[in-house]
Amino acid sequence: MIQVKEIRGAYGEKEVIRGINLEVKQGEFLGILGPNGSGKTTLLKMMAGILAPKSGEVRIGGHLIQSYQPKALAQKVAVLPQKTDQAFSFTVEETVQFGRYPYQKGWLQSVTREDVQVVSKVMEQTGVAQFKNQSIHELSGGEQQRVYLAQALAQQPEYLLLDEPTSFLDLAYQKDLLDLIKEETDSSRLTVIGVFHDVNIASLYCDRLLLLHEGKTDMLGLPHHVLTTERINRVYETNVTPLQHPFRANPQLMVEPAAPSKASIVNIADGWRTYSSEGMTFSINQPLRILSSHKKNGGFFWKRSIGTGKKTLHEQLESSEDMLFFEQANGLA
Repeated sequence: MIQVKEIRGAYGEKEVIRGINLEVKQGEFLGILGPNGSGKTTLLKMMAGILAPKSGEVRIGGHLIQSYQPKALAQKVAVLPQKTDQAFSFTVEETVQFGRYPYQKGWLQSVTREDVQVVSKVMEQTGVAQFKNQSIHELSGGEQQRVYLAQALAQQPEYLLLDEPTSFLDLAYQKDLLDLIKEETDSSRLTVIGVFHDVNIASLYCDRLLLLHEGKTDMLGLPHHVLTTERINRVYETNVTPLQHPFRANPQLMVEPAAPSKASIVNIADGWRTYSSEGMTFSINQPLRILSSHKKNGGFFWKRSIGTGKKTLHEQLESSEDMLFFEQANGLA
């Protein structure tokens, strides 16, 4: 368990963290949210032992974080930053092996059989074993971030701290990385604390959320308690609209651009086309909000084109038709 008790922190005269209390249990995934300048990264650095609090205390496993020697602390806590710049062109395997440094003893710091086994295991877990002999600089940003996750897991930590780890990744790599981390919290009881800018991603992956505002705790709790429109509008000083995720109860929020959406007047009758007895389609340039009662794919959609008919109709249409439903039809009425 990580315990944070009344910690305060400052850079010079400017106080950034103002009396935060927090407990994170084993196997929990906690997300830290807040606008720029609210103290997210500063709090994470204090929990990692990188920055000393001005007052208050951080305890890991019941012991003050300052009481740990550097190697002993590295066996407890690993940090995955948002981006790591490596000056030397080490191979992927060598880069991951650096995670075993806290366990190496003596002047020679030799790699043991256990080190090799752990490195091999985490490279397989994170999907980077295929790159093990390549230079880290030859990989894409998303692949590099998976290598650094493998390096962090090679420390075999009890706590993994994430500082906006998906900031420079595309959607697929964001999902892959967070799926891997979430799986670790479930399978090995790894405790994860992460700083996020994207409130929707944090809602989907985190068990609890800590919302900071001006260095203080605004709210700590389950995602649906924290991510209310009133609270997010106030803390982030913007306007958001709640959305319902189609498959999960996790709250999602949408921002609305200030510029109004340009709509044009359309003639609905002009959009319909029939294909003899094969079926019928509706297609128009202006996206329309559609409610469908289709037994399998019903619901609300924004669509320019919909249709129904026989399978042969599907073959006649171009992919740009954006068809929703294809099924056997008994002729047109």
